[in-house]
This record gives sequence, C-alpha cells and structure tokens, in this order.
Amino acid sequence: MSRPSPDTWRIISPWLDEVLDLPSEARSAWLEGLKVREPAAAEALAGWLLELEVMDARAFLEDRAAQAPGCTRSSPGTLANARVPPA
Repeated sequence: MSRPSPDTWRIISPWLDEVLDLPSEARSAWLEGLKVREPAAAEALAGWLLELEVMDARAFLEDRAAQAPGCTRSSPGTLANARVPPA
C-alpha cells in the first residue's frame, strides 16, 4: 500500500478510523455523505480505500490457494513448512 503524503494524511486522518470501523458495504454511502461536507477528504479516502480493498482481495486469493484440501501449514499466512499430500 502506498504511503500517503503528509498533506494527504492530514486530510484523511480525522476520518480514517470512522470509515474503517464501518462494514465494507457501508463505506460507499458514508463516502458520498462526506463528499458533501469535505470533498477533498472523500476523494483522498476513496483512493486509499480502493487500494486497501485490492490488497485485501489479493491476500485473500493467495491465502485460499495455500489452503488446498489436505494441505497443512505451521503458520497462517505463510507457506513455511507447508505439507502437500501426494497425488
């Protein structure tokens, strides 16, 4: 995830906890409301949240591929010491 510039951080910081506490399906409506009051903050947050969603989706896909039936792992999120049963 890209690191927000100091200017962007100042814009999104007051709103970040609030939007991240929402379920992902409620964030669009929340952002629409914020656009009316703080358009710059809504725009910056929308871009940052989109990047977060893409990263979450990638991690989900990588994790699911590593959890094939019969596979075991010693540590969630890694393939260290993974064992795949013979075919």
